[in-house]
Amino acid sequence: MVASKRLRQNEVAERVVKGFKDIISEARTHIEYVDTTSPGCFIHCQAEFEGSMIGAGSLGKKGKPAEKVGEEAARELNRAFMSDAPVDPWLVDQLIPYMALATYRTGIESRMKIPELTRHARTNIWIVQKFLRVEFEVKDNIMSCISRSQKKGIEGD
Repeated sequence: MVASKRLRQNEVAERVVKGFKDIISEARTHIEYVDTTSPGCFIHCQAEFEGSMIGAGSLGKKGKPAEKVGEEAARELNRAFMSDAPVDPWLVDQLIPYMALATYRTGIESRMKIPELTRHARTNIWIVQKFLRVEFEVKDNIMSCISRSQKKGIEGD
């Protein structure tokens, strides 16, 4: 949890952490007040597993209760965890080019379980499909990438 030093007297960071811990009580936390050019705060949280990590976060803004900032981050982390996907929503769009390249080069379908398809991911799919002869599909939170030539062969059978 990081907040501007200007927010220390109102214990903003402590209140953000309280909001987070109201939902994920067992979390280990670290608070840091820093010099900034404008007042504000953010919280980044992560859950670490053997071989993977998922993350979430939330930004504070004027008029938004500090506790709500923490609650938003905790809820986002819980959603990613409950999805049972090995990645968080913010990693999905970054993996799309690699899935596309793997499928394009090998002709083998790529698949990955995802927690959700963000607007960033949808945009990245659109862009990747303009460069490579691949198509993406998401069904039941499984994102798959197939080569267009492979798809044509399947449809032609």
